[in-house]
Amino acid sequence: MVGTVDEDGILNAYFIDFYSGFGPHWLGASLSLAANQSCPADPAACPLCYHTQKSWRPHQFRLYLATGVLSCIANLLVVMAVLHRGMRYSCHWYLVAMAISDSLHASCLAAITQLIGSGGLPLDSGAALCKALYYGYFLCKSVSNWTVVTLSAELCAALCRPFRRPRRGGLSDLRGGLLLSGAEFCALAAAASPRLVFVGAPNGETDRANMLCAIERRQEFLYYAIFETLALTYVLPVALNLLLSAYSVCRLLRGRRRGQLTRVLMLAALASTMFNAPYATVLAATQLGLFDADGLFHLGLCLYYATSAWSCLGVFCNLTIFLTFYAAFRRSLVSLLTCQPRRRAEPR
Repeated sequence: MVGTVDEDGILNAYFIDFYSGFGPHWLGASLSLAANQSCPADPAACPLCYHTQKSWRPHQFRLYLATGVLSCIANLLVVMAVLHRGMRYSCHWYLVAMAISDSLHASCLAAITQLIGSGGLPLDSGAALCKALYYGYFLCKSVSNWTVVTLSAELCAALCRPFRRPRRGGLSDLRGGLLLSGAEFCALAAAASPRLVFVGAPNGETDRANMLCAIERRQEFLYYAIFETLALTYVLPVALNLLLSAYSVCRLLRGRRRGQLTRVLMLAALASTMFNAPYATVLAATQLGLFDADGLFHLGLCLYYATSAWSCLGVFCNLTIFLTFYAAFRRSLVSLLTCQPRRRAEPR
């Protein structure tokens, strides 16, 4: 993003080049950042883009800050209720892992937003904080989305073999789930490690105000950003979750009646796809340069703001689904909040 900070400390960006123009040459998108000026720095040249940025960005900042706080509260209730009831199967651990990663992701986003809104980090300092925030932001989102994929895959197996009768050492066993999540986390942490190389301390007013940190915009980073969006963080896990969830729904509709836990987990997986798919689609299209054509940049900008706001609403989906459709979760949460003794029961 290129622009300045206005008197309120809120970014007044004139055009965005952080994601657009990253596409490979066979898509007709240029890797030269200088060539990507679909919305020029002069507001008069692109008044629609300028006013969209000016009017929506402060609201986006406030939404991100509120999301960070509300996500921590909602996911903390989920973790406490699951732990109070007791983790016996891997699906319970997946719920805890999703809640923790979603909370950390929203917290990193809120911290980045707050630092940008307050003027950013001091120049030529804060490299460690920059690396930690951006690395944690993308890593936690990757962990959350791939955990949902793992849960959806187990749901498909659960329709043939219910959770309540796991084989020792199988995927439905808690120990097997912990081992699988550990291996998944290590792989994602290694895949996201280039963020530690490409992100550094701000070296100018634009870096400090607009992106908080300096990002080495070499060709290697541009291709890594596409890989990160398409395969690591958004598009691939969301698409796999959609396919697995659709298969589970078909099996559930054709099969015999299942317990509450299976139905609730299927709803949680579907809700994750519903809230993440639009943002993943728009982000991928922007990175591939599909909105760089004349007349399409403003459309991409509006879609970005709309889908990012929609994805923020997903912080409530798991807690709402569990409270509405899972009686055992409601009892566990009520007993936790009223300081009743812990009771362990079979999930139904």
